[in-house]
Amino acid sequence: MKTTKNILLAILLTLFFVGMAHAGTQVQINQQTLVKAQIENVTHNTVRAAVKLFGYDDAGTVIGHLCQETYLGAERITTLEFNWQAPAYATGVYWSPKVEVGGNCVNQDTTYDHDSDSDSDSDSDDHDYYDYH
Repeated sequence: MKTTKNILLAILLTLFFVGMAHAGTQVQINQQTLVKAQIENVTHNTVRAAVKLFGYDDAGTVIGHLCQETYLGAERITTLEFNWQAPAYATGVYWSPKVEVGGNCVNQDTTYDHDSDSDSDSDSDDHDYYDYH
């Protein structure tokens, strides 16, 4: 449980700072774009995890559900990339991250990243899900 909290804290802080650096980035309506997440595993153990991102529009509607399974190297930063398609209307998008140690991406193809290089742990096998509720 402590490991999960540490990893989750690391992703929240990373996405907060990355989000601030990209504040004001605009994507055209229906445009396919790349969403990146950096996860820092601050533990001494490599763990398998499901990294999930949920996108919400200004009205609070889920407009993106992205998930990728990967291995997070001990004391390393892993960068994941997701393809995402913007909605067919103008809105702001707010991303909410979640890391589930030992989790999986239900009903989704999975990607396992075994690379241990902390500078380039990206994976080009992306998954994009576009949900309206």
